[in-house]
Amino acid sequence: MNCLCLNQLYQSLCELAHVLSVDGPVKQRLDTLAGELAKAADKELQVVVDSMVSLCRELCPMSCLAAERLSPPLSSISEQVSIPRSTIRSALMERAAEDINRALE
Repeated sequence: MNCLCLNQLYQSLCELAHVLSVDGPVKQRLDTLAGELAKAADKELQVVVDSMVSLCRELCPMSCLAAERLSPPLSSISEQVSIPRSTIRSALMERAAEDINRALE
């Protein structure tokens, strides 16, 4: 590689480092996207769990009555189910890295 090419590569890496920095625009966008995906996933999970609880009440009414006396009661389970935002953020980062590697090949 000649000196001009190395200089251009260095400048590009410096610009990229700023974009991918701890508080850079790429990380901010991924954090925003992770938050939106977490909310959507939590809503979907809540629908699934509510459906399962409803079906359980239909099929096993006596067991469900007993489960309502537990702490926490069966009816509050759907409020406790969620996917951690950090898990979604990590998955997004892995996917982005794979896409970038494919684009560079």
